[in-house]
Amino acid sequence: MAQRRSFPLLVVALCLTGVGVALFVYAKGLSAEIDPSAASQPIAGSLHELAQLGDAGAIEAALKRPGVHVDAAIEGGDKMRRGMTPLMVAAMAGKAQAARSLIAGGAKVDAATLDGKTPLILAVLSSDLETVKAILSAQARVDSRTAEGWTALMVAAGRGSREVVAAIVAAGANVEFKNKWGQTALMAASMAGNVENVKALLEARVPVNVVDDDGRDALSLASGAEAPSEILKLLIDAGAEVKAGDRDGVTPLMRAADRGDSDKVTLLLTSGAPKEAKDKLGRTASDWAVSRDDERGREIAKMLH
Repeated sequence: MAQRRSFPLLVVALCLTGVGVALFVYAKGLSAEIDPSAASQPIAGSLHELAQLGDAGAIEAALKRPGVHVDAAIEGGDKMRRGMTPLMVAAMAGKAQAARSLIAGGAKVDAATLDGKTPLILAVLSSDLETVKAILSAQARVDSRTAEGWTALMVAAGRGSREVVAAIVAAGANVEFKNKWGQTALMAASMAGNVENVKALLEARVPVNVVDDDGRDALSLASGAEAPSEILKLLIDAGAEVKAGDRDGVTPLMRAADRGDSDKVTLLLTSGAPKEAKDKLGRTASDWAVSRDDERGREIAKMLH
């Protein structure tokens, strides 16, 4: 496969303006920082360890012993685990019955780490529907936010299953909330390329033309990501604006051309995307394709003439 040549520095600066480029810093930031696979590693402290193992019976027995605190927080160790309660550990490990036993023992379902991660958010990252339901059934605040503004729904949209997204929506989550970069759950699902979660959110009637702090909507983000063209079609059918550019004038068609994705380019053209539109540097979608300096880029440039 031909290797892609980097854009000139000025163009890179144009494309990456603002912290909105962090949009899945979330998928590879928040979820990397709280990697559910870490649940297989030992955690010091007997109740935390039992929670991690999912041993509900042992948890119930432990809670009857004097000096055992159901909400004891991990004080030392690595940054990822610091401040986590046993319920958070059970949630992250996807241990539903352990979570139920801890909740029955008085665990606070809305406890949060210093950066705002709650048992519900950690359960979403485990992708275990029963654990999510166990915490929701305990009346957890569904719209609690991390320090960067992520809600459980936003996290689920980008990382979880459709069933988890549906459960959180059914629990009353606000589908229009934004994180600190102005990104919504629909943007998260679109950028992550999660077709089923995009469908679930559209069924919940989320607005499709909301933009983030860089002026990019879900269609723009999906056009420039490793997302299938099916997501673009879903968004367009739901009323997404194919002609709009972000605050730097970059349109969905330009992003698709930059990706070298002929399916997306064809879909956007047939949906009315203007190929003559220019960004703030005067570049058309064809120019973006040519900048790839590879065969795919040249083929797409021909499509755009």
